[in-house]
Amino acid sequence: MKILVLIPCMEFLDKPFVESLVNIEWPCEYEIKFSSSTLVHVSRERLGEHAIYRSDADYVLWFDSDMVFKPDIVKRMLASIEGKDFLTALYFNRRPPFTPVISTDLSMSRDGFISASPCLKYPKGIIQVRGCGFGCVMMTRKVLQDVKERYKSMFAMLNNGIVGEDYSFCAKALICGYKLYCDTTITLGHMTDTVVSEETYMNYDHSKHLPKIN
Repeated sequence: MKILVLIPCMEFLDKPFVESLVNIEWPCEYEIKFSSSTLVHVSRERLGEHAIYRSDADYVLWFDSDMVFKPDIVKRMLASIEGKDFLTALYFNRRPPFTPVISTDLSMSRDGFISASPCLKYPKGIIQVRGCGFGCVMMTRKVLQDVKERYKSMFAMLNNGIVGEDYSFCAKALICGYKLYCDTTITLGHMTDTVVSEETYMNYDHSKHLPKIN
């Protein structure tokens, strides 16, 4: 088995991410590929094309360069993705209210406008989702191939431009017939001036962000 690790990044990588990456306990053969651009969707497109046309890997593993994670993350992702084509781990937005970067209600209209809201409550275990960020996503190469064949651009943002390239890819993958999963027991930290974790989200006073009623 072989894993292709794809990392879009800027010119420099932060030490906590590098330490997480070099400490991974690899259970199989792997290759790591970086792509640098000021536009993340351009980096993702280049990396996706490398996976499709230049790699024989069984799985593709996306990492964002502002993630921190435990050494056993690859082993756990491999165990959870068995029998599936797409799996994300769980992480949280860097800004209050630190919401999970997964959605269970992503939808796209016929003219390409998509909407999604974060999944605020989730059980522990493997759940089906409809969208996620790409901080830590494992998928088969076939998902990339099918999205590329149907849409030409895998990561170009769709019409409204509000939802990023990662959720746009998820919308395309759903239309191609794929089911998306999240293992909520596999969590990562999200770097800012500190590290945002599940504990950050759980301990935050969400009453500060109650919707206003006119």
